[in-house]
Amino acid sequence: MTKRARDKGISYKYAQIKTDLSIQILEGQLRPHERIPSLNELTAKYKVSKITARRALNDMVAEGLVYASRGRGSFVADMGSRKKARINHTEPGQLGVVFEHASGSFMADIIQGIDEEAFERGAHINLCLSNNSYEREAENLTRLAEQGIDRIILFMVLQHGEDTINPNIPLYLRLQEQGVRLLLLACEVPGFPIPAIVYDDFNAYRRLVRHMKDTGRSKLVFVMRADNASTTSERLRGFKDGLLECGLPYDERRIVRVPFASTDNLVSDTEEVFGRFLRGRSRFDAVLCSDEIVAAGVFEALDGGSPKAAGGPPVGGMGSARNLHVLKGRPYILLEDDTRKLGRQAAATILGDESLRGSGTRESLRHVIPVPLRVPRR
Repeated sequence: MTKRARDKGISYKYAQIKTDLSIQILEGQLRPHERIPSLNELTAKYKVSKITARRALNDMVAEGLVYASRGRGSFVADMGSRKKARINHTEPGQLGVVFEHASGSFMADIIQGIDEEAFERGAHINLCLSNNSYEREAENLTRLAEQGIDRIILFMVLQHGEDTINPNIPLYLRLQEQGVRLLLLACEVPGFPIPAIVYDDFNAYRRLVRHMKDTGRSKLVFVMRADNASTTSERLRGFKDGLLECGLPYDERRIVRVPFASTDNLVSDTEEVFGRFLRGRSRFDAVLCSDEIVAAGVFEALDGGSPKAAGGPPVGGMGSARNLHVLKGRPYILLEDDTRKLGRQAAATILGDESLRGSGTRESLRHVIPVPLRVPRR
């Protein structure tokens, strides 16, 4: 193994330790003053040296998430000590990260990518969770800014309803006016000059429609979660434009919207909603989905509660290869969103201040990552 590869492996393990422990603390799995795993336990679990494990713990102490007690170990800090530690360690190399939540591999992979890139650039991250609350999101952003942290990556809180407007947009703009470099992640606010880094959902779905047309499918259905994410609207727009460009008819009745109450219920909710669509006896020969979790519900409805049927209409859409296990081996045409890559590029962008310069036009403030199309073997 080369020194570069070895160093990269150490960096990955360091980031993994720090990310896993931070999420457990912020989600309340590890409570204030509760002992966290010892150096020996961390080295055994993550197969790293004590030096690497100690670096991860030292960083968490510096960020106020953990405090050390000589001869006893390391413990979760309470909110008072956490605030004090962060105020005492506000440096140019600090990066604020505010996420809607940290559950599931999608969010965890993005956070890990951010932490890996920040570590390599010598920056510390301050991770805050909004827990699906606009009020908590505003408190996190305000507190980070008051602590002197002027670079913040934000995964916005998304509410259930396509027409819902995030009430914190004025706060985003005010923070920018105060000199805070704010970068929206995996979502943008159309019409507002707020920097964002997103996947190229629009062109990805145009390509997927073209693929279906080239393989002889002309009656397409689009199944989507109904939330106020800009990515959702971009995927729908790409689907509609793809139909137009391929000379295929557009019918609003072939858009199946699944009310998005929570990720935990999304598979069963999709199965129920798409099941009703199937009972309407609409004819179709391919299904496009907004993401792989929706696709899992689509497959359940197509199976009708029976064992997986051979063949059937092709199903495809956006998703992470890490999450394909939810499809239980069913073939899925994947528009792959590499979530760890998204996190790394977001951290590189804001720490390098690359996309935050320019003429101020909407396009100069929006960094788009291409999405590859992977067709499964049948």
